[in-house]
Amino acid sequence: MKLSLVRVQTWGQALDLLKVRNACREGMTHTTEEITVAQQERFWREQLLPGHTFEAYVWYDARKPIGFGVIKKDGRKAWMTHGLVPEVRGRHLSRIGIQLITQMGYAVADEVWIDVWDWNHALRGDIREGYEFVESATQPDGQVLHVMKHHRDRIPGERERARLREAAASLRDELLEVDAVSRAAYR
Repeated sequence: MKLSLVRVQTWGQALDLLKVRNACREGMTHTTEEITVAQQERFWREQLLPGHTFEAYVWYDARKPIGFGVIKKDGRKAWMTHGLVPEVRGRHLSRIGIQLITQMGYAVADEVWIDVWDWNHALRGDIREGYEFVESATQPDGQVLHVMKHHRDRIPGERERARLREAAASLRDELLEVDAVSRAAYR
Protein backbone atom coordinates (compact mmCIF):
# COMPACT_ATOMS: atom_id res chain seq x y z
CA MET A 1 0.00 0.00 0.00
CA LYS A 2 1.09 3.55 -0.72
CA LEU A 3 -0.96 5.67 1.69
CA SER A 4 -1.40 9.43 1.75
CA LEU A 5 -3.76 11.78 3.56
CA VAL A 6 -4.80 14.86 1.61
CA ARG A 7 -6.79 17.86 2.81
CA VAL A 8 -9.73 18.42 0.46
CA GLN A 9 -9.22 21.61 -1.54
CA THR A 10 -10.06 20.83 -5.16
CA TRP A 11 -13.38 19.79 -6.66
CA GLY A 12 -11.84 16.45 -7.70
CA GLN A 13 -10.86 15.76 -4.08
CA ALA A 14 -14.36 16.77 -2.97
CA LEU A 15 -15.79 14.19 -5.38
CA ASP A 16 -13.44 11.54 -3.94
CA LEU A 17 -14.66 12.53 -0.46
CA LEU A 18 -18.26 12.09 -1.67
CA LYS A 19 -17.56 8.58 -3.02
CA VAL A 20 -15.82 7.41 0.14
CA ARG A 21 -18.34 8.99 2.52
CA ASN A 22 -21.25 7.43 0.62
CA ALA A 23 -19.50 4.03 0.79
CA CYS A 24 -19.29 4.47 4.59
CA ARG A 25 -22.71 6.01 5.16
CA GLU A 26 -24.20 3.05 7.07
CA GLY A 27 -21.95 3.91 10.03
CA MET A 28 -22.74 7.63 10.08
CA THR A 29 -24.45 8.88 13.22
CA HIS A 30 -26.33 11.90 11.90
CA THR A 31 -27.44 11.01 8.39
CA THR A 32 -27.00 7.77 6.52
CA GLU A 33 -28.59 9.07 3.33
CA GLU A 34 -26.51 9.13 0.18
CA ILE A 35 -25.15 12.60 -0.53
CA THR A 36 -25.75 13.88 -4.07
CA VAL A 37 -23.20 15.63 -6.28
CA ALA A 38 -25.20 18.89 -5.96
CA GLN A 39 -25.18 18.64 -2.13
CA GLN A 40 -21.45 17.91 -2.16
CA GLU A 41 -20.73 20.84 -4.46
CA ARG A 42 -22.59 23.19 -2.10
CA PHE A 43 -20.79 21.74 0.96
CA TRP A 44 -17.41 22.06 -0.79
CA ARG A 45 -18.02 25.64 -1.94
CA GLU A 46 -19.72 26.96 1.23
CA GLN A 47 -18.04 24.94 4.01
CA LEU A 48 -14.77 23.33 2.91
CA LEU A 49 -13.22 26.09 0.82
CA PRO A 50 -13.61 28.81 3.47
CA GLY A 51 -12.44 26.34 6.15
CA HIS A 52 -14.17 28.15 9.02
CA THR A 53 -16.27 25.26 10.32
CA PHE A 54 -15.14 22.09 8.49
CA GLU A 55 -11.90 20.49 7.36
CA ALA A 56 -12.05 17.30 5.32
CA TYR A 57 -9.37 14.79 4.39
CA VAL A 58 -9.28 11.91 1.91
CA TRP A 59 -7.07 8.88 2.41
CA TYR A 60 -5.58 7.47 -0.77
CA ASP A 61 -3.88 4.18 -1.56
CA ALA A 62 -1.76 5.37 -4.44
CA ARG A 63 -4.48 7.32 -6.27
CA LYS A 64 -7.50 5.33 -5.15
CA PRO A 65 -9.61 6.96 -2.39
CA ILE A 66 -10.03 4.48 0.48
CA GLY A 67 -11.04 6.58 3.48
CA PHE A 68 -11.97 9.97 4.80
CA GLY A 69 -11.89 12.12 7.88
CA VAL A 70 -13.84 15.26 8.71
CA ILE A 71 -13.25 17.76 11.49
CA LYS A 72 -16.11 20.04 12.52
CA LYS A 73 -14.96 23.01 14.58
CA ASP A 74 -17.31 23.83 17.45
CA GLY A 75 -15.75 26.46 19.71
CA ARG A 76 -13.15 24.76 21.93
CA LYS A 77 -14.25 21.37 20.58
CA ALA A 78 -13.55 19.60 17.33
CA TRP A 79 -15.88 16.77 16.32
CA MET A 80 -14.13 14.00 14.39
CA THR A 81 -15.62 11.62 11.83
CA HIS A 82 -13.66 8.91 10.07
CA GLY A 83 -14.44 6.04 7.72
CA LEU A 84 -12.89 3.44 5.45
CA VAL A 85 -14.40 1.86 2.35
CA PRO A 86 -15.53 -1.75 2.95
CA GLU A 87 -12.76 -3.21 0.75
CA VAL A 88 -9.98 -2.08 3.13
CA ARG A 89 -11.65 -2.65 6.49
CA GLY A 90 -10.13 -5.26 8.78
CA ARG A 91 -6.53 -4.33 7.92
CA HIS A 92 -5.92 -2.22 11.06
CA LEU A 93 -5.96 0.98 9.02
CA SER A 94 -8.77 2.48 11.08
CA ARG A 95 -6.52 3.13 14.07
CA ILE A 96 -4.05 5.02 11.88
CA GLY A 97 -6.87 7.12 10.48
CA ILE A 98 -8.27 7.78 13.95
CA GLN A 99 -4.82 8.92 15.11
CA LEU A 100 -4.31 11.24 12.14
CA ILE A 101 -7.73 12.86 12.16
CA THR A 102 -7.64 13.22 15.95
CA GLN A 103 -4.36 15.11 15.70
CA MET A 104 -5.85 17.31 12.96
CA GLY A 105 -8.64 18.06 15.43
CA TYR A 106 -6.13 19.16 18.06
CA ALA A 107 -4.61 21.53 15.50
CA VAL A 108 -7.85 23.55 15.51
CA ALA A 109 -9.34 22.97 18.98
CA ASP A 110 -8.51 22.16 22.60
CA GLU A 111 -10.67 19.01 22.72
CA VAL A 112 -11.56 16.32 20.18
CA TRP A 113 -14.88 14.47 20.41
CA ILE A 114 -16.70 11.75 18.46
CA ASP A 115 -20.05 10.07 18.50
CA VAL A 116 -20.16 6.44 17.44
CA TRP A 117 -22.67 3.61 17.32
CA ASP A 118 -22.16 0.75 19.75
CA TRP A 119 -22.17 -1.79 16.89
CA ASN A 120 -19.52 0.07 14.84
CA HIS A 121 -16.27 -1.93 14.75
CA ALA A 122 -14.29 1.34 14.80
CA LEU A 123 -15.41 1.80 18.43
CA ARG A 124 -12.62 -0.53 19.60
CA GLY A 125 -10.03 1.53 17.70
CA ASP A 126 -11.50 4.73 19.14
CA ILE A 127 -11.09 3.37 22.67
CA ARG A 128 -7.55 2.15 21.98
CA GLU A 129 -6.60 5.57 20.62
CA GLY A 130 -7.68 7.35 23.78
CA TYR A 131 -11.39 8.12 23.41
CA GLU A 132 -13.38 7.69 26.61
CA PHE A 133 -17.13 7.45 27.13
CA VAL A 134 -18.84 10.62 28.26
CA GLU A 135 -22.44 9.69 27.55
CA SER A 136 -24.34 6.78 26.02
CA ALA A 137 -27.96 6.92 24.93
CA THR A 138 -30.34 4.33 23.55
CA GLN A 139 -32.10 5.72 20.50
CA PRO A 140 -35.80 5.11 19.72
CA ASP A 141 -34.78 2.36 17.27
CA GLY A 142 -32.84 0.55 20.05
CA GLN A 143 -29.34 1.47 18.84
CA VAL A 144 -26.87 2.81 21.40
CA LEU A 145 -25.01 6.01 20.53
CA HIS A 146 -21.85 6.86 22.47
CA VAL A 147 -20.46 10.37 22.83
CA MET A 148 -16.74 10.17 23.54
CA LYS A 149 -13.93 12.60 24.32
CA HIS A 150 -10.28 12.04 23.46
CA HIS A 151 -7.76 12.08 26.31
CA ARG A 152 -4.14 12.60 25.31
CA ASP A 153 -2.89 11.59 28.73
CA ARG A 154 -4.84 8.37 29.14
CA ILE A 155 -3.23 5.45 30.93
CA PRO A 156 -2.76 2.38 28.70
CA GLY A 157 -4.51 -0.84 29.72
CA GLU A 158 -2.65 -3.98 30.84
CA ARG A 159 -2.62 -5.62 27.37
CA GLU A 160 -1.27 -2.42 25.83
CA ARG A 161 1.38 -2.08 28.58
CA ALA A 162 2.42 -5.71 27.94
CA ARG A 163 2.84 -4.95 24.22
CA LEU A 164 4.89 -1.85 25.07
CA ARG A 165 7.12 -3.87 27.43
CA GLU A 166 7.56 -6.50 24.71
CA ALA A 167 8.51 -3.86 22.13
CA ALA A 168 10.96 -2.23 24.58
CA ALA A 169 12.58 -5.61 25.35
CA SER A 170 12.87 -6.40 21.64
CA LEU A 171 14.44 -3.00 20.99
CA ARG A 172 16.83 -3.48 23.92
CA ASP A 173 17.90 -6.89 22.56
CA GLU A 174 18.42 -5.42 19.10
CA LEU A 175 20.52 -2.55 20.50
CA LEU A 176 22.64 -4.98 22.52
CA GLU A 177 23.22 -7.06 19.38
CA VAL A 178 24.22 -3.97 17.38
CA ASP A 179 26.55 -2.93 20.22
CA ALA A 180 28.19 -6.38 20.26
CA VAL A 181 28.69 -6.36 16.49
CA SER A 182 30.07 -2.86 16.67
CA ARG A 183 32.53 -3.73 19.43
CA ALA A 184 33.68 -6.84 17.56
CA ALA A 185 34.26 -4.82 14.40
CA TYR A 186 36.55 -2.35 16.19
CA ARG A 187 38.74 -4.93 18.01
